[in-house]
Amino acid sequence: MSALSFNFAVLKFCGLWRPRDWPVCWKTRIYTAYTSLIVLLIFSMTIMEFIDLVQHFSDAEDFTSSAFIMLTMLCICGKVITVLGYRDRIIRLLDTLNSDYFAVHSDQDKETREYFDQLIKFRTKIYARITQVGIVMIVGGSIVTELPQGILPYHAWYPINLTTRTKLTIAFAQQHFIHSIGAIINISYDTLIPGIMLEICAQLGLLKNRFELVTKLVKAMRVNKEELNENVVFVETKNISHCIRHHLLIYEFVEEVNKVFGPLILMQYMASSIVLCACVFRLAGMSLSDPLFVSFSMYIAAMGSQIFILCYAGTDVTEECYKFNIGIYESNWDCLSVSGQKSILFMMKRNVKPIIFSCISIIEISVDSFIKLIKLSYSAFNFLQQSS
Repeated sequence: MSALSFNFAVLKFCGLWRPRDWPVCWKTRIYTAYTSLIVLLIFSMTIMEFIDLVQHFSDAEDFTSSAFIMLTMLCICGKVITVLGYRDRIIRLLDTLNSDYFAVHSDQDKETREYFDQLIKFRTKIYARITQVGIVMIVGGSIVTELPQGILPYHAWYPINLTTRTKLTIAFAQQHFIHSIGAIINISYDTLIPGIMLEICAQLGLLKNRFELVTKLVKAMRVNKEELNENVVFVETKNISHCIRHHLLIYEFVEEVNKVFGPLILMQYMASSIVLCACVFRLAGMSLSDPLFVSFSMYIAAMGSQIFILCYAGTDVTEECYKFNIGIYESNWDCLSVSGQKSILFMMKRNVKPIIFSCISIIEISVDSFIKLIKLSYSAFNFLQQSS
């Protein structure tokens, strides 16, 4: 859980995660008001960008310029709804990660736990740095090139005429503030799901460690002739039962994660293909000397890494399932009783079909899916180029 603390600290900063230990008091009411303000700003900007998109439907260049930003904001709205609407279910997932079955019980468990914690933190930092640089480049480039000319950074409909410099500057600052908050939400949410997936990898590693320890313990007890057979059977049954329960909890945890985050992952996957091709389409029309060229390049890098770390984590989980089966097979399972061997066979049969995360059983989350996404984006880019 400590590896995911950064994600929830960021969500707390953005007004989307009220600390669980806060009682109902003035702090809670102020935070609720802050949450309402953030939600209002994000949803209102999305609606204004959608109206502008409809107004420029006939112009291909303006449409693509508006579409990828609006779709990005639409995904952020989905993330806000998921975090706020599924708060109780997310809390139950976190409680499961902190349960005794998922806890560290040995030095070997500690090494496995630390490895995956460091991996989660490393990938989170990489994605956060890419997004942060993108925010700075986009805001900085916009201030230098667009603000002096009185141009807003993003296409959006306003119910008033921005004729005066003061109104334009306020709208300019408002757009950058809302999109920056959205980018920060992306940093937290887009690394939370891969982080949870790597937590599952860690649990499969812990389960493999524990099973190896059980077989070593039972083998040592059988070698010791002084040990009563009843004691050996008791130790074996108790520990194997614990491993089976742990294994079932992992699958229940995966199923709940799919239910909570699956719909939005599908939305993110579909939006990413459109956003990537729209960004590349606009980037193709820029010269290398254009101040916004670097900004858009960083935006494309952020969007690509957003979906890549998710697909990569999905592949990690699937590979860890195969490692788990190999670890069981290579252990001292032959020293167990017939009942214990049948229990092992049950776990291995369950793992013959590995854990695969999917978007509502439509798209599997894997590196192969990421490659298909890139191909789809490239096909859409070619279509836009031919149309223009």
